[in-house]
Amino acid sequence: MNELAQTANTEPLFNPLAPEFIRNPYPAYERLRTTDPMHRTPLGAFVASRHAEVSLVMRDKRFGKDFVERSSRRYGPEIMEEPVFRNMRHWMLQQDPPDHTRLRGLVVKAFTARRVEDMRPRIQQIVDETLDRVVARGHMDLIEDFAFRLPVTIICDMLGIPEDHREVFYASSREGGRLLDPVPLSRAEIDAGNAGNLMAQAYFQELFVRTAPAQPRKRPDDAIGAGRGGWQQALQ
Repeated sequence: MNELAQTANTEPLFNPLAPEFIRNPYPAYERLRTTDPMHRTPLGAFVASRHAEVSLVMRDKRFGKDFVERSSRRYGPEIMEEPVFRNMRHWMLQQDPPDHTRLRGLVVKAFTARRVEDMRPRIQQIVDETLDRVVARGHMDLIEDFAFRLPVTIICDMLGIPEDHREVFYASSREGGRLLDPVPLSRAEIDAGNAGNLMAQAYFQELFVRTAPAQPRKRPDDAIGAGRGGWQQALQ
């Protein structure tokens, strides 16, 4: 199907560098889903666009992140000298087993069924406040105004980020998402990522020192809600 799909169109089905794709990628995603859901690009990469195929890939242990090799192929081996990429290689979501398994095992202790249920009233409050904020406008962008802000606000709660710092955190989180975009970063964007990475490190180091409890907690699952210094201990 891939060959037929490619020859039937003068333009490739998937080109993340195209200006029209960057402006609005959703028509391209729809073409992929209906025409070639497991698409092989001219560069040899595969793009899975339907839930069924994505689920198979995510569950197949033969696939992995291989962040360093993948980044080096895209930017060259010197990219790992950039502070933001050196930092990203340690992110849990960029790790393969066994490191990912070890880190996930630590974090998941803060998301037991009991803990998630305890968070329900606060999450409902955030949902209500988020919707109330856009009522006067009479319209909303579901992603920007709701789906993005909701999890980031919850994360801010969990990390103990003060209310007056959160707009900056929203902006930095949005910019951080660009690092995971399939469109390669420009030199200016890499420089901005390096600066943001250093600022985030300094901010969280100061926050952890300022809010760390006097005595270590014995139960990492009590990190959320039991005190603002508990989250980092759950990650140690």
